[in-house]
Amino acid sequence: EVYFANYFTNCGGGDYVGSYNDAVDIKKFRLSLLENNLSPRRINFIITVLQIMLNHAVDCEYIAKSPITKGIKSLETENNREAFTLDELKEIFSKNWKNETSKLICLTAAITGLRISECTGLQPEQIKNGYLDIDRQFYNGKLCHPKGDNRFVTIPEKLEKKLKEVSTGKLFVFTPKGNGTDNFPQCYLRRNLKSSFSEQMKCQAKDRRLTFHSFRYFFNTYLISNNINEEKVNFIIGHSSGKNSMMKLYTTWKPSHYEDVRRLQNQLCDIFKVED
Repeated sequence: EVYFANYFTNCGGGDYVGSYNDAVDIKKFRLSLLENNLSPRRINFIITVLQIMLNHAVDCEYIAKSPITKGIKSLETENNREAFTLDELKEIFSKNWKNETSKLICLTAAITGLRISECTGLQPEQIKNGYLDIDRQFYNGKLCHPKGDNRFVTIPEKLEKKLKEVSTGKLFVFTPKGNGTDNFPQCYLRRNLKSSFSEQMKCQAKDRRLTFHSFRYFFNTYLISNNINEEKVNFIIGHSSGKNSMMKLYTTWKPSHYEDVRRLQNQLCDIFKVED
């Protein structure tokens, strides 16, 4: 922090880094990143990391103040990630996958909207009768609290049965072949998913930003388009609609309130040909 703070605020040098002492200079620095064709999303990330480092340098009294102020707003980003379409998923899940565990993880994500970290961190004791207890995720190489509040996610009977079968005697529900203690590698899962894409999807993947996270977009879209209450969707997906909103403060959701969601999940099991 000492080296970086002194270098950034006083010394200068490098393609981007110079002597930046106030908000105007930070904006010039950000402009230089734009001129070098970095995306707004990437630049916002760089500025955020920079802000954390400089604030720590201030706390340690290495520098008097940070040149990044509250007046520097994030650049607007275009969130152009698209959901998988129902037809695309029907095609993906109709294929024979080289790795069946990857296919089951992707099916689980499409039918529940779980994040990749929640899927790979899923443990047998989280599988309840009719729902999953999402109270952990596998992130940065360890199990930790999930993003946002703990929640439950309903699961259809066919999927519940499959998850219980594959997780018997294991530490994690999804594990590499012949391994009952390690969870399934996320990088391997992403590669297997991409290999299941049609040629058309492979051509579109970059522009549409099709990734594992697109399963969440699909599930969210599927629920909303089938007239599921938005607050219920926010809860089951794990999106916050405002911590202190009246709906959040005065509503207690239970799995029994989600029979309408479970009916749609059963529908998806039939569409994707999930067998008993």
